[in-house]
Amino acid sequence: MIVFPVVLEPNAVFGGVKVIYRHVELLNVSGIDAVVFNPDGHPSWFKSKANVITTYSVSPNDTIVFAEAFQGIVKDMLKKQCHKMVFCQNHYNLYLGAGQSQNFSQMGIDEIYAVSIIIARYLVKTFGYKKIAVIPPIVDPSIFNPPHEKKMQIAYMPRKLGKLTEWVKQTFVYRYPQYRHISWVPIISSHEEKTAEILKESAIFLSFSHQEGFGLPPVEAMACGCLVIGLHGEGGLEYANSSNGFWFASEQINACVDELAVLISAIEKQECYLNEMRAAGYITASLYYPNRIQNILVNYFQNHLKSFVK
Repeated sequence: MIVFPVVLEPNAVFGGVKVIYRHVELLNVSGIDAVVFNPDGHPSWFKSKANVITTYSVSPNDTIVFAEAFQGIVKDMLKKQCHKMVFCQNHYNLYLGAGQSQNFSQMGIDEIYAVSIIIARYLVKTFGYKKIAVIPPIVDPSIFNPPHEKKMQIAYMPRKLGKLTEWVKQTFVYRYPQYRHISWVPIISSHEEKTAEILKESAIFLSFSHQEGFGLPPVEAMACGCLVIGLHGEGGLEYANSSNGFWFASEQINACVDELAVLISAIEKQECYLNEMRAAGYITASLYYPNRIQNILVNYFQNHLKSFVK
């Protein structure tokens, strides 16, 4: 059995949690015995058909797939005798529970894989791994899909950079008062379906990605037909390019404010290049649809299971 510990309260909204559940779903439909271990059960903010267990006794034949941060009872599970792996979704969280270990092998970890090339490169450079497998996150097209109509409104997620989001909003309003009437719609701890609803009706998604290993919300926004502008948060460089959005590093936030006004003007004028940008966004999002990621994920674990047969 492959066990993914996710020991968080059901209402704790973290994108990495959803990625794990979606991966377990795909493993389950592919006939691989995988479960999420969470004493509190299913999260409340998205639906999932993943197998979830609330109690767990480690078997030597099990494979435990840890997140990159080891805390609480998850850290205690490192002491158990079984195969251990790490699925790293954010390299900025690596040292929250790993202590002073020079590499994961010192913690009894047999193998590590990552959600992005950005992270894989970091792990190779920092810890000397020869190769790190990459298994991307999933965008569910049954939830995140193009709408019939859009409103001139700006959707954004203020959770990570609340102070900065308010600064950007106020700077924009004072600098471009002709756009004061445009609504800014925050997405705050919303259920996944509510998030998709806001994205579907919003013409623009303003990204405040920060210290990301991947950064899934901008891609979900592309799947919903949003024109995406904002910070790539480093991890967004996995997919960000000039054809699918207007991207900025954190120190370019002033330029981002001005480009937002340019984008709104272009929408009002119905500039043709915006249709091309939306199309590029759809193509980018399709790279993370379940049917593609399932093959990558299943092939990886089938090879893993073969390599660890006792």
